[in-house]
Amino acid sequence: MKKGILRINGTFCGACTYAIEKAALKLKEIEDIRVNTGTKLITVTYSGDISTLRKVEEIVEKLGHNAKIVTLDEDEDTQ
Repeated sequence: MKKGILRINGTFCGACTYAIEKAALKLKEIEDIRVNTGTKLITVTYSGDISTLRKVEEIVEKLGHNAKIVTLDEDEDTQ
């Protein structure tokens, strides 16, 4: 599994957090996703490539927010 971190710009609430997590977990490549409203960071554990994180960016944008990839760990192996 790999980990990536995205930063959310702007203000969002608990309902937004839930909506982002629920929508992203529908992607088969997403193992886990955590949205932290305090740090405005989304931590994603996933398989696949960077396109998976791009899909998370798209989900966040469709929900009315803006997110950008800030950290990408392509080599992590947490098996």
